[in-house]
Amino acid sequence: MTDEEWWQSARNRALEIVETEGIYCGEVGCVVLNRAHRGGRPVFGIHGASILISEAVALPNVGQVTRHLCGNEACVNPNHLKAGTHAENAGDAVRHGRLVRGIRHPKAIKINKEDEDAIRADTRTQREIAAQYGIAQSTVGQIKRGEGRWTNSGSGGWNGKDDTPLRPRVGGLEDGGW
Repeated sequence: MTDEEWWQSARNRALEIVETEGIYCGEVGCVVLNRAHRGGRPVFGIHGASILISEAVALPNVGQVTRHLCGNEACVNPNHLKAGTHAENAGDAVRHGRLVRGIRHPKAIKINKEDEDAIRADTRTQREIAAQYGIAQSTVGQIKRGEGRWTNSGSGGWNGKDDTPLRPRVGGLEDGGW
């Protein structure tokens, strides 16, 4: 059996599973399955391998990924799945609100400009300062040295509207811009 025949066989089996076991849900017509999952996505076994159903349905080429156009990673509706690039998939994630970046990320360090100024002026050890603000000692060092996003002088790293940091500085620009 050639690779192409193998994948076509896998696709046919995946479509059969979607047709017979699929449960339509939501207003956008997503189809979900009540079966084994890998990372929240349904899988099935064929030819001794465990495969994501969405991958078998979309059949991405080498270097491509399966895009969920509906934004629901558990969806296996063939009309909602499409092979595409990593950049297209990331664009989908942003559009659907699944890619959280910057200050809204749950692991983001949430300190404001006043905190930054206080950290710069604080004469205690970096370890003591870090413990007070709930941040890493290395982050305190970055703030004190003015590295990364921790720059609020001149055209600095703060947006001036709601005390949220902007993107990190890009080095090498003569005007100190972004």
